[in-house]
Amino acid sequence: MKIILLTLILLGLNLQESVADPAFNIQYKQSSQTYLLPENEILGHELFSFFGLQSGLEIRFSPSLARQKYLLPRILSEQQLIRWLTSNLSTVEGFNSKNKLISLVILPKGEFQSDELIFANDPVNEGKAHLLGQTNHTAKQRFQLRVAEFTHKQQQQLDYQIEKNFEREEHAKKRNTERRARKLQRQSALVEQLRFERSNDPELYTRLLEVNKKRYPDLEAKVLSEASQPME
Repeated sequence: MKIILLTLILLGLNLQESVADPAFNIQYKQSSQTYLLPENEILGHELFSFFGLQSGLEIRFSPSLARQKYLLPRILSEQQLIRWLTSNLSTVEGFNSKNKLISLVILPKGEFQSDELIFANDPVNEGKAHLLGQTNHTAKQRFQLRVAEFTHKQQQQLDYQIEKNFEREEHAKKRNTERRARKLQRQSALVEQLRFERSNDPELYTRLLEVNKKRYPDLEAKVLSEASQPME
């Protein structure tokens, strides 16, 4: 298992940021420690990913289950959900050196092994979610139990990838903020020009407005709403 986990961590070096907060149809209620599932069917990948994130279990599953749809009871505890998976599919539980449940392999009913398995979650994204407080205490503890099974080098690699992921997000936010500021600055200058041309050269005003209105959909409204305001 450690070899597989190491491979996944190293693979994370080439992954695009993907965790960003998926819109799950499932909810986890911390007070009752239950999963609130949708009344309609849910995709296998969505179910396994959310369950893995909120349980802290490393979940791997057969690719054939990813797009399958399942109808589950509306409210389930963790043990009830595991029993549902065991009854309707095939599951193989994995334990750490202290006999604590840390992983779950999910396969089609009647199958008990597969050469191809999909990880429900990237451990880098899991680590980020735990640090951001997006999961519960049990999930965080289980994740730490899993990481404790890593070698020291693997743990360092995981910590490094989580830190770099945070840095990339911060840089992306900074770039977006700067980009928006530049766009607003250009729009402000354009509004001032259009206000001037509207009074002095209506034909040029119309042409400039036509050229720029796709980039700035609210451009004309800004020009008209500010036209009566005194220029600084």
